[in-house]
Amino acid sequence: MIRNVANLLFPVVIIALIVGVLSLSKSMREPSSQSGRDEPPARPTIETTKPTHSQIPHTMTWFGRVESSDIVRVHPQIAGTITAVHADPGARLRKGDPLFSLGGPAYQNRLTELDQSESSVNARLDISRARLDLMSKAYENQLATKDAVLAARDTLATLVARKTEILQARRFLLANREVFAAADGVLVEKDVALGQLVSPGTTLGRIAHRSGFHIRAEVYAPRPEELVGSDVTVFRSGGGEDLRGKVLRVLRQRTRLGAALIWIGGPDLLPHLVLDETVSGLLVRSAGVTHLALPKSAVVRDADEHTFVFIARGSDYRLQEVSLGESSKDTFEILSGVSEDDDVVVTGAYELYFRRFSQDYKVAD
Repeated sequence: MIRNVANLLFPVVIIALIVGVLSLSKSMREPSSQSGRDEPPARPTIETTKPTHSQIPHTMTWFGRVESSDIVRVHPQIAGTITAVHADPGARLRKGDPLFSLGGPAYQNRLTELDQSESSVNARLDISRARLDLMSKAYENQLATKDAVLAARDTLATLVARKTEILQARRFLLANREVFAAADGVLVEKDVALGQLVSPGTTLGRIAHRSGFHIRAEVYAPRPEELVGSDVTVFRSGGGEDLRGKVLRVLRQRTRLGAALIWIGGPDLLPHLVLDETVSGLLVRSAGVTHLALPKSAVVRDADEHTFVFIARGSDYRLQEVSLGESSKDTFEILSGVSEDDDVVVTGAYELYFRRFSQDYKVAD
């Protein structure tokens, strides 16, 4: 009896096991109705901020040469031949230092002419004084008119004036035989040679006045007009302590490679400058110069290295190209493209760029 019941239950148990296995397999293959619906991708976390005004220190390397903006031309006051040259180009001069000596036939002829003229006038003066004395006595004895006396006096006065002119010309000739430096500085050019005949107004040489010494330098800067007043370090070619100066001026023109041209000088620097010397150093942009700045996370680049930010416009975000200036560890200067009132995406900019354009992009360094 029991054996018969077991025989009858065995097929039922087998069938129940098969049904259970099939049901479990189906439930594993089919997800629940809650997890079976497609979930939309998570929206990126977006944070915005307004640009801030920031001053990012920037040190630039410059190269230049010492020159002078104040050139004094050396002229002779008399005609003559260059008989001696006392200084060569590059010589450092003090006001009053001898530069050239004049002489030669032209000078001697003029000196001889003046000596002869003086001798002639002296002889005529003796005659004129004697005549005036004679006319005065004759007038007292009523043997000569008053007009005759006055005429004799006029002749004497004319001869005295002529002698004065001759003596002044002679003193001038002797005093200007030597040509002296008219200012402190450096003789930059010598335009005449020994034995050359020169006349008044001829340029004998050029002196670079020390007060006009400065360094004309080249520097690469995005906004060179902001460099005026910036601190400058000048490296000394012979070693020793570095010199300090300031950017005095930014010239309008640039080099063919785009470098800005600046003048560097200062009272502490001036005594150490050597004309035509090549120098170099460092320049730190002037304090107080600020620009709008944003975190580097706000900036994205396209495949062509153009730089952009996203600006919030209502519920949307507009892609805006920007120009970058200097940078610090975490910040970019923004030279153009945004205003201080813009709300700029600083978190999520990369995700916005990727989702919107579906192309490769490069995160700002």
